[in-house]
Amino acid sequence: MPDVVIENDIDPEVDGEEAYKRYAGAAASFMVSVQDDQFVSTVVDEAKATLKSYQDYTDDFLRPFQEMRLLEQNEENTISPWTMTSQGILAGLQNLGKSLMDILLHN
Repeated sequence: MPDVVIENDIDPEVDGEEAYKRYAGAAASFMVSVQDDQFVSTVVDEAKATLKSYQDYTDDFLRPFQEMRLLEQNEENTISPWTMTSQGILAGLQNLGKSLMDILLHN
């Protein structure tokens, strides 16, 4: 991994060895679950339980983002431009000559 990535990356929650172990467990569980006729039922059940736990974790992790996304919809069921517009402003990719009020009132 390049030094610039290592120096500027966020602190990991687990070390590399643990990350590889988790990835291998997920990959093995997936392979067992899609080739379930090749394994005994206890192994298949364990693999499916592992995948379900990962799915549950991911669902819980993403729930706040999904709830926030729902707030972006208005009564006409169209998407508000607020998030995309504000991200563009913060990134310096929008027309900075407009005031924030102009953007909010006219977009």
